[in-house]
Amino acid sequence: MCRPLRLLPCRDAQHEIYAIVRNAMEIIESCGLERELRREAVRKLRADGGFEADAIALSEDGWLLTDAAWARCFGDAMKLATKVKADEEGRVVMVDLYGCTDMKELPASVGRLQALEVLNLYQCSGLTSLPGELGGLQALKELHLNECTGLTSLPAELGRLQALEELNLNYCSGLTSLPEELGGLKALKTLNLRVCAGLKSLPAELGRLQELKELNLFSCSGLTSLPDLSSLEKLKVEDLPANLKAWEEGGLKAFALG
Repeated sequence: MCRPLRLLPCRDAQHEIYAIVRNAMEIIESCGLERELRREAVRKLRADGGFEADAIALSEDGWLLTDAAWARCFGDAMKLATKVKADEEGRVVMVDLYGCTDMKELPASVGRLQALEVLNLYQCSGLTSLPGELGGLQALKELHLNECTGLTSLPAELGRLQALEELNLNYCSGLTSLPEELGGLKALKTLNLRVCAGLKSLPAELGRLQELKELNLFSCSGLTSLPDLSSLEKLKVEDLPANLKAWEEGGLKAFALG
């Protein structure tokens, strides 16, 4: 004789389903398969002609596409989806907000994008400051702030970007100083300061950047002093203002006018 079917109350059924899903996820994580499953899902999605936004939605960075603060950066969520790129796991590796002149602030939640390698804020002239949370982007290799004319300073937390190789500050005419914490950018190879006429000096801590290969100072006419960079064997200084040639001729020793 068949036993009568016992129906669980709706809430109990939901709890059992949740427990099953949770246990399954724990098994997947314990076997180290979570990343492989995510990669396979993203690969299949792309093979089937899926959108980049769909690939991102599969990962823990999917929140970005539904976050109202991020949508406002480029007008709406649909436009934002065309400005981000993902890796093989669906995680955001590039955010390109080039020309977003109406953006007043970069959301502090940018610090959650732990796979981000490139952040392009070229011509985001409406920005007046950057969040300190940028310092949490330990995968970031390139930060482009060209023509961010509204910036008057940079957060000290940028000095925590241990993977950063390129920092572009060309035409950041509002900058009057750079944080001394930039001396902590141990992987930095290129520092572009073209036409940063508001800068009066550079921090002495730049002398710690042993990987620095290129420092561009084109039309940085406001500089009246320079730090001692004589120990940086890989460094080549580009477009040094004529009034500072004595610094170069003296072997990049600390130098001040007058």
